[in-house]
Parts: sequence; C-alpha cells; structure tokens
Amino acid sequence: MFRFKSFLGSVWVSLLLVGVLYSYAAATTLEIDESTGLLTGATDVLVNGSYYDVEFVEGTAEELFMDAAGEWAFNFASEGEAREASNALLAQVFQNTEEDDFDDDPTLTYGSAEDSLYDYLSILTTYGLQTGREGGYVLGISAIGARNSKVEEADEAFYATLPVAADTTDSDASVYAKWTPAVSSAPTPTPEPSSILLFVAGLIGFAGMNRKKINNA
Repeated sequence: MFRFKSFLGSVWVSLLLVGVLYSYAAATTLEIDESTGLLTGATDVLVNGSYYDVEFVEGTAEELFMDAAGEWAFNFASEGEAREASNALLAQVFQNTEEDDFDDDPTLTYGSAEDSLYDYLSILTTYGLQTGREGGYVLGISAIGARNSKVEEADEAFYATLPVAADTTDSDASVYAKWTPAVSSAPTPTPEPSSILLFVAGLIGFAGMNRKKINNA
C-alpha cells in the first residue's frame, strides 16, 4: 500500500533542504557609504563558484589596473569570466533593499551623479587589452559592463572598449568595478543550482524506491 503521507513528507523535506542550501549560498552583503547612502560595492559576491569582494572606483584604467611595475593586472582573464562577474552584479548586488532602491534608481550607486541625464549606470569589469600590431602599443581596455537601468528590462551585460586614458570621474554613466578574492566566512564550496536540482531528484527517487518496497511487501 502506497503511503502518501510518507511520500509527501519526503517531498517537503526536499523543498526544505533546497531552501536551506540557497540560504547557505546567499552571502552577498552590500557596502553602503553611511555619509552619502550610496552603494559603493559588495562583499561575498558569488562568481562562477568563487566569492569576490567588489568596489566601485573612479579614475582611469591606467591608474586603477596597472601595478607598480607597470604591468596590467586584471581580476578576470577572459571575456566569459568578466561577463559572469557583470551578471553577478545585476543578480546579487543591484537589488532593492530596506535601505534603498538600488535596482530601480541607478543614481544611488557611487559613480552616478544625482543630476545625471542618464537613466542607467554602467559598471565596467575589465579583463584585457586591445593592442596595436604585434602587441606593440595599447589601444584600449576590454571590459564587460553591467548596465543597471531604471527600466528593469534594460538591465544587461554588454561588451565595451575604452581608451586607456578614459576617466570615469568625468562620466555620469560609468564607473569601474575593482574585484578581489573574498577573505570571509562565506561557506565554500557553494552548491550550484544544477547540483541542488540533482539532490532534490535523488530524494524524490529515494521516496519512489520506498513506495515500490511498500507495494511489494
């Protein structure tokens, strides 16, 4: 005889565990300037299975991403990685909270002027250089921007190139993102959504096996 209550209980346990795992994974904390109320970055942003801290910074690419030895130092090494980071900003950082509506109002993020003529802010994650013939000189910086717009449907990650000397301080609509590996108490490894789904499927399958045993008894 099929024990419906037992099976339903297994499903509820599965759903509960999914909720726990998602809570376990959700560790992002917004960084808000107490004096201005502006969103200046975040800690423990999950990017492709690893946690990062991100800070929104103004200036030129040369000032921000070149080390003391004159070498370029980017936090991500490919377009794909930078796109993952930008999508993480849109999904985990630019959210409406009790403090303020950081998703609906881009001017609440550091790098966008209050009197900006634009209804969006582009946060630029750099990953490489555009060089001249045979790499002889640098033409520009390659980046993926996370466009946080007042219109949610316009939020997107997009490819961008910028001159090395382009200064975001002069722009109301763009700011650089400076990423560093997080040093925190964030739990690792974090279960990916696909792993969670497999876990749930396994529990449901286990409940099905119990059903067969009961029917065969």
